Amino acid sequence: MINSVSGVLRGKLWLFGVFLVFDTAVQIAFKLAAKHLGDGAFDLDWLAAAAGSPTVWCAVLLYLTVFVLWMQILQQVELSRAFPLTALTYVTVPAAGMLLFHESLSLAQAGGTALILVGVGLVGQND
Repeated sequence: MINSVSGVLRGKLWLFGVFLVFDTAVQIAFKLAAKHLGDGAFDLDWLAAAAGSPTVWCAVLLYLTVFVLWMQILQQVELSRAFPLTALTYVTVPAAGMLLFHESLSLAQAGGTALILVGVGLVGQND
């Protein structure tokens, strides 16, 4: 059973890659939307601005795309095998933050990111 799940997981690696790209894009879009909306108070004016923002709607559409991709993954792979791979967004999103928004990464964050990569590698191994 485990070997067949691992085979399905390997066969659907492209789907995880697409999921990872879109999940990272969602976070980038939300960051851009937040920057666009500024520091306003969370009130009706802020909600109206968010509802009228193309950047917010782009983020929402990307989020819906991630939902569809996740449903496709879960139809084919056990949750216990698929979910740990979503931790890779803890690697790609900070990297995108560094590249696109010139954010910094502390040594502790870099160490944590390395541990996430090791953990995902261990989960992805055949048992």
